[in-house]
Amino acid sequence: AGVPLQIVEPPSRVRVSLLRWESCPEQEREEKFEAFLRADRRAGFDPSAPPLFRLTLCQWGAGRFRFVFSFHHLLLDARALIVVLKEAFAFYDAMMAGEDLFLPAPRPYRDYIDWLQTLDGERTERFWRQQLAGFETPTSLPIAGPSASEARDATSGAHGERVLEWSADETARLQAAARENRVTFNTLVQAAWAFLLARYSGEDDVVFGATRACRNIPVEGADAIVGLCVNTVPLRVRLAP
Repeated sequence: AGVPLQIVEPPSRVRVSLLRWESCPEQEREEKFEAFLRADRRAGFDPSAPPLFRLTLCQWGAGRFRFVFSFHHLLLDARALIVVLKEAFAFYDAMMAGEDLFLPAPRPYRDYIDWLQTLDGERTERFWRQQLAGFETPTSLPIAGPSASEARDATSGAHGERVLEWSADETARLQAAARENRVTFNTLVQAAWAFLLARYSGEDDVVFGATRACRNIPVEGADAIVGLCVNTVPLRVRLAP
């Protein structure tokens, strides 16, 4: 009791939905497609009702299609999705060439689960208690939230998006700064986020979530495992004034 288990259902045929919009004007097709994506996201998935993915083919015109692959995050992370897409295109290319394709089986996801079972939970807990010792209050981000009307709109979500484009010269300078300090570009961005949180919250000790791919583990072939391996961990940063 209380132990989570993964139930692997036997293979079954998957239905592919076909949306035929080839007779619609281009603008109307785009509007229909955006409306479909919004509805598809709202539909979500019921974990008790496999399969936890949907396949939709949208016919755009003569020989033109858009293919939508929707899936629950329980199935795949970004690394696994790359593996799946590479296999799908490899089979597609082989089929178009009239050839048979036989790919080696990737490392089974069960091996990742088995490795997780070998970890020392008490040691892990001691590590995180040490890392977070003395930190009591979640880091706040006191900025204006969505309006009441936006909050009532389920499609707006509880977040926003702001896009900032750097020039090639600015990007090169940032990459040079990362190399000079012997850190990855991702670490540089996380440091900038830590400074932003510190400025807005007025705190010099902040914590935020950082997602790890968890593929650099002592399991041979882990990078090709098809499944969810990511883990989000707290990242604590202390900033001197």
